[in-house]
Amino acid sequence: MDTYGESKKFYEITKTVFLGGSLINHGGQNPLEAARYGTKIIHGKYINNFEDIYLYLKKLKFSKSIDSHQQLASSINFGLLNKKKSDINKLGGKIFKKTTDELDKLINNAN
Repeated sequence: MDTYGESKKFYEITKTVFLGGSLINHGGQNPLEAARYGTKIIHGKYINNFEDIYLYLKKLKFSKSIDSHQQLASSINFGLLNKKKSDINKLGGKIFKKTTDELDKLINNAN
């Protein structure tokens, strides 16, 4: 997502986000929308476009600075991602089973 207002749904379902443009000398992206929805923010050191806001968010323990993409990768809680993936797979399996059961009923009643 690269425009303000498009990413509301993503921020509402995630706990942490990396805001781009901050690992390179670009200045960083606006953290206000992510903070507004209670999402913790990971960012690089190049945040000069929003430096005062990031300083305030850091004081509130809402943001974390990293120095490299390797640090970003190690900041991601893959255990949590795997649990969510497992939960989604289970839900998908239940939905599939219910759907096939309903189809079986329809087919058997048609005969």
